Amino acid sequence: MDSKAEKLLNGKNLVFLATTMIDGSPQVTPVWGNFE
Repeated sequence: MDSKAEKLLNGKNLVFLATTMIDGSPQVTPVWGNFE
């Protein structure tokens, strides 16, 4: 893995998880991402 990718994965990352509700509306939830 190159140093740029390693720096990205080891940093503090906010991930946005998006799903669709039953009525078709979007539901977006921010969560912390962690790579081990």
